[in-house]
Amino acid sequence: MSLLIVDSMTWTITVLGWFIVFVALVFLIGVFNTIPRIIRWNRYRTLKKIHKANYEAFKAKANVHVEISGETNAAIAMALHMFFNEMHDDESN
Repeated sequence: MSLLIVDSMTWTITVLGWFIVFVALVFLIGVFNTIPRIIRWNRYRTLKKIHKANYEAFKAKANVHVEISGETNAAIAMALHMFFNEMHDDESN
């Protein structure tokens, strides 16, 4: 197969297709980076409405992240996998 067989319309469609995919990916990156900020802003706004006097204390509490070890995550994931696939141990009577 030779590149001489490919006409200019094919190259136009190819370049336009790559451009559309690239723009869509950039747009999705922007959306996925913005959604957590919007959720965080809404959570802080709700906390501010509910607890006007203690807003700073609640803001500090909201930023605390719970750290779970990898072994715990693996155990939870395996238990969920076994539960949903019903691969339970057969117990002797």
